[in-house]
Amino acid sequence: MSWSLGGCRVLKGADGYGVERLFRRLLLQFMEDLSDRELERYLEENLAAKWFCGFTLSEPTPDYRLFTRVPTRIGPTRLCQLFAAMRAQLKAAGLMSEVFTFVDATHFIAKATLWEERDAARQQKIDKLNNEVLSKVALDKQTRIGCKGQKKYWYGYKEHGSVDMQSGLII
Repeated sequence: MSWSLGGCRVLKGADGYGVERLFRRLLLQFMEDLSDRELERYLEENLAAKWFCGFTLSEPTPDYRLFTRVPTRIGPTRLCQLFAAMRAQLKAAGLMSEVFTFVDATHFIAKATLWEERDAARQQKIDKLNNEVLSKVALDKQTRIGCKGQKKYWYGYKEHGSVDMQSGLII
């Protein structure tokens, strides 16, 4: 299958591999669940992976240290655009249906300023610190107190992710 990510600029600097190649590398790394070092070796040994990422048979593949810089250099906005373009092309080719999706959530623990919020609530003579009160006294208005099960409480954020069950790609 041939697909294009349209208008990808080449990254500046000595590396010069191009955004599309590096994005394909990022996709391959996700699909094969590889670390940066494992991916470097995988690209050296696997001709199909090398071809998928746009490298010729005799061309050297990037060092693992470049892989750690790729998401930062492409940037979150451009990464979203690249993934959206790829999703649209996969859907058009019938390889991604987004009919059956799996949704899960995880929590991110915030830097603990909870004690400061508790003290602010006490100063305002509020007895119980919960999500209703927290929005009045918290420094970060988006943080919440959450619970997993009946005893595992956390303070921070909750993020939801969705995966297409046909292709296994994150939506």
